[in-house]
Amino acid sequence: MSRAEAGRRVSAPGSGRPLVLAPPTLGGYIARITLGAVLTVMLAFAVLGFLVDLVEHLRDAAEDGRPLFGAVELTALRLPTLLDRIWPFGVLFGAMFAFWRLNRSQELVAIRAAGISAWQFLAPAGLVAVLLGAFVVTSLNPLGAALAARYERLQAQRTGDGTAQMSVFPGGIWLKQSRDGETLLVHAQRMRAEPVVELAPVTVFVYDRDHTYRGRIDAPRAVLEGAAWVLDDARRSDDDGLSRPIGRYRIPTELDAATITRSFRDPATLSFWELPGYIALIETLGFSARAHRVHFQSLLATPLFFAAMLLAGVTFTLRFARTGLARLLPLGLVAGFGLFILVDVVRALGVSGQLPTALAAWGPGVVALMLAGAALFQLEDG
Repeated sequence: MSRAEAGRRVSAPGSGRPLVLAPPTLGGYIARITLGAVLTVMLAFAVLGFLVDLVEHLRDAAEDGRPLFGAVELTALRLPTLLDRIWPFGVLFGAMFAFWRLNRSQELVAIRAAGISAWQFLAPAGLVAVLLGAFVVTSLNPLGAALAARYERLQAQRTGDGTAQMSVFPGGIWLKQSRDGETLLVHAQRMRAEPVVELAPVTVFVYDRDHTYRGRIDAPRAVLEGAAWVLDDARRSDDDGLSRPIGRYRIPTELDAATITRSFRDPATLSFWELPGYIALIETLGFSARAHRVHFQSLLATPLFFAAMLLAGVTFTLRFARTGLARLLPLGLVAGFGLFILVDVVRALGVSGQLPTALAAWGPGVVALMLAGAALFQLEDG
C-alpha cells in the first residue's frame, strides 16, 4: 500500500469490514487546529473576565481608598478561579470555531471523500480535549489554587476578619480567639464533632495586646458549650514557668459546629494534589468532607467533561454546515449554559448528600458525552 493513500486499512474487531484510520499528518493537523481554536477562545474569555472583574475591584478600591494596584493584583489572583469555570465553554466554542472553519473551507468534504468518517477525524480532537483536561487539572489547577488562597487572605485583611480563626494541619488544629484584650492561640491534636464538639488534648498560649507571651494553659479536653470552650482540669503555666491548677476554665468563642465546618479551607483553594490528604484529615477529625470529595471527583472527571463539550460543539458544526458562525453561537450558548446549570445543580445535590459523590461528579460528563455521541451517531449513521 502506497504512502500516498489517505489512510491505513486494518480489520475491524469482530467483522470483516476494513477500518480506515486517519493518517498521522491529518490527525496532527486537526489536533493543532482544535487546540489553537480552544486556546484562542480561552484567551478572549480571560481578557473579558479580567476586565469585568477589574471594574468591580476598582469600585471597591475607590470606596475603601486603596491604591489601584491592589485592585489589579486581586483581579489577577482571582482570574485562574474564574477560568476554572470557563474552561468547558472554551472547549465548546473552540470546537465549534475549529470545525466551522474546516467546514467552510471544504476541508471536511475532502476528508470525507478520502473515506474517513467523522469518528476517525474526531479522534485527534477528542484526544486533545482529554489531554488538555488532564493538563488543566494536574498543572493549572495547583497554580490557581495557590493564587485563590492568597486572594482569600488579602480579602480577609481588607475586610478585617473576625476574632475567631481556625486552621487545620497534620499536626493538629489551631484556633485564634480574643478575650479581654488578650489573644489566645488554642492548639489541639484531635477534634470530635459528635455528639458534642470536643478538642483533646488542649494547649492554650496566652498573649497580651502587645503580643507578648504571658503563659499557657493545658487541659486534657475542651468542650464547646454554648458560646465558650470549657476546659476541665486545666493547669496554667505563667511566664515564670510555675504551673498551678485552675480547675474549670472558659474561653468565649464565636465558633459553633456549623462555623467550624465552614472554617475548613475552601476546595477551590486546595490543589488537585493536596485534596486527598486534606479530605483524610477532615474525616479524621470527625467532620464531613463531602464538598471536598465532590470537588476532587469533579477534577478527576474534567478530561471526560472536556471530551463531551468538544463532541457537543462539533455536533452543531457538522449538522449546520452552511450556517454562519453568528447563528451557531446562540446554539452553543444554549447548550453550554444548559450543561453549566446541570453541573451546578447535580454537584449541589452531591454536596448536600442527596446524590452519591461519584454520581454527582461524573454524572454530568457521562450524560453530556452520551447525548453528544447519540446526536453524532444520528448525523453519521442514522
